[in-house]
Amino acid sequence: MLEEQLLELEKQLQDSTASAGSIMESINIKWSSNLKKKLENQIKKFKDCAEGNIYHILAPLLVYIKLKGDEAIIFCRKRGLFGYYNEWGGTVEILKWLYENSRFLTISDLQRNYISHKYNFRSVIAFYSDCEETVYRF
Repeated sequence: MLEEQLLELEKQLQDSTASAGSIMESINIKWSSNLKKKLENQIKKFKDCAEGNIYHILAPLLVYIKLKGDEAIIFCRKRGLFGYYNEWGGTVEILKWLYENSRFLTISDLQRNYISHKYNFRSVIAFYSDCEETVYRF
């Protein structure tokens, strides 16, 4: 059941005519500890996703955000989803979606500011990459 709902959510996210508000309203899932584990396990696999398929990570993230708000953002921060240093290229795209649609998310101003700052400082990606290359050469 969860898998079907996440697939439907992924389709809505890929549809350029769907609004963020309607997408968030369409999430109708009851919270349980089992659901939390399933969502977190799918989000944890972000590095295994193809770079262009951010929706496979964004869909469970949005369900988590709708049901638990800040807890979802904190989980992603701890797991490195928003880290510019990681090899996965979907970080900026996910941050962009969250930033542009933050008014529809059930998160605190603190987490909203984090997303805003993280997205606005995306230009440091090249700096991180250059530093990492330099360190690996030594």
